[in-house]
Amino acid sequence: RLKRLTYQHYLLTNRNEGKTKIDIGLLKERIDLKSIVGEHGIRLRKSGKSWLGLCPFHNEKNPSFSVSEKYFHCFGCQKSGDIFNFVQEVEKVDFKEALNKLKIYV
Repeated sequence: RLKRLTYQHYLLTNRNEGKTKIDIGLLKERIDLKSIVGEHGIRLRKSGKSWLGLCPFHNEKNPSFSVSEKYFHCFGCQKSGDIFNFVQEVEKVDFKEALNKLKIYV
């Protein structure tokens, strides 16, 4: 169960663990999006300030998937977002599940 506390804090209620307060900003700050993308099997190569690879959301031959420090964007299918959006889209989960998957990296 997810209960919104403030803009940057969420309270996760888990039957086994009780309640856990999660700082969304802290997760975004500490988790490297590039490494999460790599863990999902997407090979990235450096291109200027960002990294390019094949988009995991559609089939393509030329890389159009760009990953910067904290955000991703595909110039082919126009999907974009932060680390939470990426995990939600790739793993087909809701925000709460994405939050649970990412909190182990902090």
